[in-house]
Amino acid sequence: MRRLNSLLWAAALGLTMTSVGAQTSAASAPAAKPARIVDIDDADPLMKQAFIRARASLNGFLKTAESGNPAITNAALRVVIREGDVQEYLWILPFKRTGNNFSGTVNAVPRFLKKVTVAQTVTFTRADIADWMYVDTSKKVMYGNFTTCAMALKESPGDIPELKKRFGLDCRR
Repeated sequence: MRRLNSLLWAAALGLTMTSVGAQTSAASAPAAKPARIVDIDDADPLMKQAFIRARASLNGFLKTAESGNPAITNAALRVVIREGDVQEYLWILPFKRTGNNFSGTVNAVPRFLKKVTVAQTVTFTRADIADWMYVDTSKKVMYGNFTTCAMALKESPGDIPELKKRFGLDCRR
């Protein structure tokens, strides 16, 4: 259950269902409190599948995130950030797109990176994006977050319903 709490934290980016109900747009949503770091093993077959799912649906996510729909909140991108041989996957919230480039605010306290800090603005490309997520407050469902869904598959099957119940995470999409 301890690992599940870590997953819940990662899934929610520090959100609660109370903040899920907030009516702010993705563009104007205040950044959630910094997420706890969850290690991502990019050699793990489940994680590779999560990256593929996220990247394959990225265009649809960007269209949704940029739609201006007030029910769409906490739109975030999980991005790989590198310093030499060290890399870490961090949630970026909020973010903006300029052509093929992106910039946004680091929403996690880096554990391994030394030159990146929480709340720092970073720039990145589409190739750096590993995952995405947003909350639809009208349905109280969190979409995307494929990396957390992959991690949840390694948990006790009895713990996964709590993850879904607490944050509305829908791992089928």
